[in-house]
Amino acid sequence: MPKRVFETPWFAIEEIKSRPEWHMGEAPFYQITGPDHVLVIPVTSNGDLLMVRQFRPARDAFTLEFPAGGVDGSETGDAAARRELLEETGYVANEWVSVGRSGMANQRDAATCHVFCALDIRQVEPGREPGVETLIISPPDIVRHARASEMDMLVSLGAIFLAKAQLGNRIPDFW
Repeated sequence: MPKRVFETPWFAIEEIKSRPEWHMGEAPFYQITGPDHVLVIPVTSNGDLLMVRQFRPARDAFTLEFPAGGVDGSETGDAAARRELLEETGYVANEWVSVGRSGMANQRDAATCHVFCALDIRQVEPGREPGVETLIISPPDIVRHARASEMDMLVSLGAIFLAKAQLGNRIPDFW
């Protein structure tokens, strides 16, 4: 049974006693727990991608990423994805597709990231989150931003790859 050793409003750290089959020695293992989260890949009707730029204190930099956030309480992943897209960007989508789920940092993070594509998006209001800038990015520019280390979250790159693998030509070619 995990023992909680540290807690914040956003995450906790739990200690788990090591087991022989893990081949990690006898030192305890520490995992980060918290709510699941969502990542949304918003695609315009002409195939451009909507991304957000915001300051990330842990990286001490502004990063370019897809809208994302936590799943609140009993909220479903689908509902959280719709809420996060609207809150961060002011956009809604005509079609939503779940393209999969994954861990973010499997060596420590116990939460699951649910990935959704928001297709045929349109803006209905200004984004409500302060400090979040909305950008429309052409598919070829995704690679340029990745090469320039402006997309400083591998989960964004992995998510677009997953979406392309699941939805084929419904996601624009970007490489």
